[in-house]
Amino acid sequence: MFEITWEGTYGYGDILGAYCHASRISAERKEQVQLKFIWYEDRQWTPKENKFNEKDPETVLERVEYIHNHVDMGDVIIKHENIDAYEGTEPYQKDRTRYSNRREIYDWKYTVWDMAKEPEDLGHIAVWHPKTNVERFNKHPLRHWKEPIPDDELDSYYNFASKSTGKKIELVHYRMPVDEVFDIIRTSSFCIGHDGIGNLISKNYFKPIIVFSKQKLSKITSGPWTYHSHKITSNHKNINDIIFKQKYLIDECKNNLQKIKTW
Repeated sequence: MFEITWEGTYGYGDILGAYCHASRISAERKEQVQLKFIWYEDRQWTPKENKFNEKDPETVLERVEYIHNHVDMGDVIIKHENIDAYEGTEPYQKDRTRYSNRREIYDWKYTVWDMAKEPEDLGHIAVWHPKTNVERFNKHPLRHWKEPIPDDELDSYYNFASKSTGKKIELVHYRMPVDEVFDIIRTSSFCIGHDGIGNLISKNYFKPIIVFSKQKLSKITSGPWTYHSHKITSNHKNINDIIFKQKYLIDECKNNLQKIKTW
């Protein structure tokens, strides 16, 4: 049995990415994979049996379990292990062990695999906004790149997107139940957001997406078809054209991924 270690957290993308990566490795190696989530006792989302935020509908461990239900897992066994607090001296703990036996080639296919339900288009825009996040990253020394656009500018753009496409906005955030988050994204026409809660989910449902981030890796977490920018420009007004072009790229990516699955 092949074992993959992945640091447990409350983030939707981190959890979903672990499942998809483990399933992918299991298929490639043609053997059973044990995915072990490690939980550091000094992380703010540990103990995992508690809620990360009092407004969350699920505990951290329940979130991990519920996200599991949205992936077509295959031959993967899940295990959890508690780890002692970090004892290093690096200010931002960059040397903390987070993974082991993770595939080294990191591209957009790295965390993509089959989902339990097929995507649909029910005619709404899935939007995630950082307003309800426990911590805002605008001035964070390491994660400031996640939220480059002021809230009022984002609100204005979301309203414009809704009016110009005739589609209603369906908001997604961390204080919502797992099933609701996945269903809104799965049934959306396209997605808009900062680099956060919905990018990896959107990618696994092959949804067109507009991402606001200073991080170029957004094309890995959101898909190579992503329309990516660190600011809102006049080009963002051509929403229908942006989404139309992405659909061709998405079809190409789906075909390439299908070839990999038939190895």
